[in-house]
Amino acid sequence: MRKISKAKGHNTVMAIGIMLFGFVAAPFAIDVPTYFAVQQQLQTAVDAAALAGAAKLPYGESRAERAAYAVAQENHVQGKSLEASQLTYSYQGANMGVRGQVDMPTVTHKMLCALGLNGSVKNDEKKKLNERTGQKNTSAGGSDGNHCNGLLVTADARAVPAARDTILVIDTSSSMDDLGNNRPFADVRTAAHAFVDELAAMRSQNVDRIGLVQFNQTSKLESGLISQDESPRYSLIKSKLNSLKLFSGSGWNTNYETGLKTAVDELEKSGRKNSVKTVIFLTDGLPNTPGPSDYYLYSRSEPYKKCTDIVENSPEVRALCKPNSKGQTVCPKLPSPEIKSSMISSSAQSCALKYTDHMTNVLKAQADRAKSLDITIHTISITDKSRPDNAHEVLRRMIKDDKWDPKLLEYMANTTEGEQFESANYDSYRIRQIFETVAKDIRVVLSK
Repeated sequence: MRKISKAKGHNTVMAIGIMLFGFVAAPFAIDVPTYFAVQQQLQTAVDAAALAGAAKLPYGESRAERAAYAVAQENHVQGKSLEASQLTYSYQGANMGVRGQVDMPTVTHKMLCALGLNGSVKNDEKKKLNERTGQKNTSAGGSDGNHCNGLLVTADARAVPAARDTILVIDTSSSMDDLGNNRPFADVRTAAHAFVDELAAMRSQNVDRIGLVQFNQTSKLESGLISQDESPRYSLIKSKLNSLKLFSGSGWNTNYETGLKTAVDELEKSGRKNSVKTVIFLTDGLPNTPGPSDYYLYSRSEPYKKCTDIVENSPEVRALCKPNSKGQTVCPKLPSPEIKSSMISSSAQSCALKYTDHMTNVLKAQADRAKSLDITIHTISITDKSRPDNAHEVLRRMIKDDKWDPKLLEYMANTTEGEQFESANYDSYRIRQIFETVAKDIRVVLSK
């Protein structure tokens, strides 16, 4: 009888061991990379779902979940869209969580099923998922089939509102009382109150901070940035809104530049490093004065008069002066149609062009500055287009351009990637709706 050497016996055992190890290890070598690939796909889907859902959370949980599910379906896992039953949602204040769960078939489980090793691999998580979703186990192999279902892969994401620092910039020029009974200003104040209440209702605590600026010929920072957690909280903003008064002096008094500059100054000084910085700029007209800091370019009081005086005191216009019924001499004033374009001298036109160009340039400089500081400007124009503004009619006559409009609100919004809103000055519902839209325009980030 032929003897087998110990060395050959050891080699045989080793060879058998290697074969068995390969038989067992090979499926794992395939399944492990697949698992991580599927988990990454699922994580991408729930991340996107959480961000989309949280952005719509101010409109209610139902709308948030619809948005989350729609985006999740766009991010395929294992080559197909997620089902609604594979997603669950949770909420903590203004935060939204999304969990995704999918079953990943594996080579290991298929092998065990083929060998008939019933019950050798249990998947309690899968059973729980089936019970929760009402799905029946239809996998083949084994009396209970649990080991044939593969691995349960899960992923979680939570999205939270990004910190917002918002400055309300409100026009308090005299024309904000054009409708009488302090309107449209009273409607604006009501809408601004609703804006503050909207942010408070989001339960964002110190995530949202609000500041307030008013402007006419000059501007004033009525309140620096303050959160709902800081005493006296948003009640200060509402109190300051209540105390705002319209301009009561003489002369043109809509100065965009000074209002925007004050807001940008506050955001540059006090805005948080990673916050979403926003200016909500509301006005009822075009700008008509560059601001007191620029008066020296024209005159110390009512600077536009330097230009209009050139015309209204010219011999051609003075020749049109007539006595009235009281024996007083009355002369035409711009923009009177009696003053023809031919009566406006080149020196008067040059003065007006310098005035309007400067007014435009200083405002654009502030908008450009806002962009450099990553500040977004939303503009709200409330006007009555059927009633031309006297100041603008004067300027149009002076520069001999009856369609002059510097489009500064558009420039402010477009330059900083903000939104432009318009409303009739008598439409209180639309004005409030605009403020509500801006309040709900939140940006969200994933919570670490």
